[in-house]
Amino acid sequence: MTPDSSAFRDFHVHAGEEPDAETITATMLCVACGQFGPTAEAARERTPEAQGKAALEAQKAAASWVETHHEHEPQHLAFRLLVSLPYRLVPGV
Repeated sequence: MTPDSSAFRDFHVHAGEEPDAETITATMLCVACGQFGPTAEAARERTPEAQGKAALEAQKAAASWVETHHEHEPQHLAFRLLVSLPYRLVPGV
């Protein structure tokens, strides 16, 4: 049996900013009925500032569903924004 090589390493959690990282996404959830709105993906950008702006745009796009849902369910007034951010474990030195 081969020992697990990661058992002797320290790992640290880092934001997934590498090119193959998962996309940042945003989705709204109606707290009253549990229905989810469509998921919006942030565009991949080269700088952290531009990526932050793209993430905010995805959040705004996801939040736009609330109005549509509220038109169909006027008594539903509480919502949750769910944002998915990629993270990864990086071996320490």
